[in-house]
Amino acid sequence: KLIVFQYSDNIISYNFSVYTYTGGAHGNINYQTYTFDLENGTEVTYEDLFQADVNELAVISPIVQQALNEHLGEMTDAQWIEDGTGENPDNYQNFILTDGALIFYFDPYQVAAYAAGPQMVSIPLVDLAEVLAPEFRGE
Repeated sequence: KLIVFQYSDNIISYNFSVYTYTGGAHGNINYQTYTFDLENGTEVTYEDLFQADVNELAVISPIVQQALNEHLGEMTDAQWIEDGTGENPDNYQNFILTDGALIFYFDPYQVAAYAAGPQMVSIPLVDLAEVLAPEFRGE
């Protein structure tokens, strides 16, 4: 399944959700996201989104953890959330940029049990203004 998001006339994001079944009790869904700068013909990476001299994860990680704790309720597992959303950029490679938010997608088992399903957290760009590169502040 493909969903397309647009940040601007030149910046577009694609979210592919891929279902696989390799046997067992159930299949699995995984996300693969891509964001492109159509004007320059380049892919926008996670590192491109942020100022080089800031620790963006010190801002992002607590926001994501709080949102997941609220959303998951009784299915919350503090260690699972910490492992899947801690200050490691690898945890945040599946992102989408919209005109108002930066959305992170988490595969099943990354932040919660399979029964909780895949998770996503949307952070308004204004909440990240202090760490975003100027071209992605949505101003």
